[in-house]
Amino acid sequence: MSHWMRRAMPGETTLRVVLAVALFSGLLGIASWTQNTSAAPVSLTRSVAASSDDARYSDANAYSGNEQVALVGAGNGSRANVSGYRFTGITIPQGAKIISVEFSLVKATTQYSRMVTTYGFQAVGNAPTFSSSAHPASRVMTSARFTQDDNIRRLNGQRYVMVSGSALVASLQEVVNRPDWVSGNSIVLLASGPAQPAWARQNFRTVDSGTANAPRLTITYELTAAQPNPTATSTLTNTPVPPTATATNTPVPPTATNTPTTSAPATGYGVNIPWDSKPSWTQPAGMPTPVAGQPCPVWVHDRYAVQANDGKWYPTWHPTTDPEFGCFFGHEHGDNPNGAGALGTWNVPFGYVGAGIGHLEAHPGYKIFRWDNVQSPYNAPSHNGAQLLMMVHQGTSNNNAFTEARHEVHFHYKNPNDGREVHVQMMAVFGELRVGCGANDPNMDIIQKQFNGPGARVIPSQRCFTAPNIPYEDWITALYVGSDAQGNWRAYLDPHFAVFDPNRFCLVQNGACTLGRSDTQAGTGADPAGAGAWFKGVKREAYLNQVWLDNQGNSPIFYTDAFGKLVPSNTPGAFMQYVAAMDSRLQVNSTAFGSNRDNDPDDNVHAPN
Repeated sequence: MSHWMRRAMPGETTLRVVLAVALFSGLLGIASWTQNTSAAPVSLTRSVAASSDDARYSDANAYSGNEQVALVGAGNGSRANVSGYRFTGITIPQGAKIISVEFSLVKATTQYSRMVTTYGFQAVGNAPTFSSSAHPASRVMTSARFTQDDNIRRLNGQRYVMVSGSALVASLQEVVNRPDWVSGNSIVLLASGPAQPAWARQNFRTVDSGTANAPRLTITYELTAAQPNPTATSTLTNTPVPPTATATNTPVPPTATNTPTTSAPATGYGVNIPWDSKPSWTQPAGMPTPVAGQPCPVWVHDRYAVQANDGKWYPTWHPTTDPEFGCFFGHEHGDNPNGAGALGTWNVPFGYVGAGIGHLEAHPGYKIFRWDNVQSPYNAPSHNGAQLLMMVHQGTSNNNAFTEARHEVHFHYKNPNDGREVHVQMMAVFGELRVGCGANDPNMDIIQKQFNGPGARVIPSQRCFTAPNIPYEDWITALYVGSDAQGNWRAYLDPHFAVFDPNRFCLVQNGACTLGRSDTQAGTGADPAGAGAWFKGVKREAYLNQVWLDNQGNSPIFYTDAFGKLVPSNTPGAFMQYVAAMDSRLQVNSTAFGSNRDNDPDDNVHAPN
């Protein structure tokens, strides 16, 4: 308990000042939810499905249509190397607004080499499959394109996001705006490696090596017609001002830190999900033997798995130290969900929704908040007596949160006093990047809308390490569960999640974020990546706000896409949700919990966590 942040937090709950803000008229200016906006975002994920849809025209002037491993990137110094990937059944209406495009490949061997590639979609309304006479190099790329030039280590068997976010939005927009585009058509993504620099390429697996290795594309789009938001009476959401703190160390300027150019999921624990069968609890043949006091082998970690609604297996909560072998994992997931009354028959599968849309998030970032008997100091109406379990993906070690607004959230709630019950698994939108010292900071360093949707990620800047400020990271969202094209919804939830000791902060440079390390900025003298760091994301709290239901006369079980929009149950990628068949819009005060948890009891957690 000698860490700077822990010394600085006496009476942190009583020091908190809570402001009530009208949510439907905007949360501290973070979003304006009363205005008409475009329809809710829709995501679809497609993989290359046929051998002829995954091809290459090599720098040897040769067509290859059935390689199990293909080179992606530059040619041999004199000729180009062009790969092509065809995705079918792209159900995007003509003229829809493309929001993001994510393309991923599975690595074939471990390599650390430069890779130079230009990506763009084929400029045609319905792309045909490949052949020797219609090979990738013969295709015409859109005028909008994106060039990747990196030099990073990629590991054998791992899936890597090669392009994400807005990089290919303009290219795909060209295609869906074409007069010959029809929803359901096929598209081709071209990866054109220039002749030079010679050999700046890496090898990746193709669909011919197995469907699990197939190239994958995830597209998020929205319809451009205006869609009214809920017309319910206004609700108030409370947003905390973090407690003041007196630092015992004088902040020093940060030293230079390496800033990752990508935010690929962590390797090792929790990768290659989902699993078709339950991982073995006993040591598989040929696997390393665990050693007490040392990092656990992957197979020990993967024993902690649960089955999701799709019948497949996913990682879940585990202790920081394995009780059988005494080895440790180096990260933590917050509260133990086992036996939680809020869950009922539901589980907490980490990455279940993200895997369904090809949105992979680093395993250590999944955090659970459990409250078995909610008690608040406020008068009725309240959540008193309810049972709650929430899970959010909120890693606070890398630069992912500077750009990524979508993160998986699970919300389970039971209230025996009034019958409200909710079981929701979806991608939450934290749509705005705000850089400052808490959500109520009047002098934000950066305010940047990054995704069409509510909420924000409030990331601390370097000035938040000077008293009376603290580097408090605050994530705010609003979940419309079972929404439709008319603006109706079946449940409205607005939790938010905060961290007192994030491992990172935003070093503001020219209006953008560079990755800084909190221990360096605070002058603790500790290694930011070590178990002795004072800032490693283990001191957190969550806020239980509104739990509104509008589901009277409907089935409590229904299906949505990853973002909560109603879809038929047989829709590919549909997620089952549960909302009690009742109406309730009790307005309650926000209640914080979790700041007293010891999430690092064995002092072996370290970044990334």
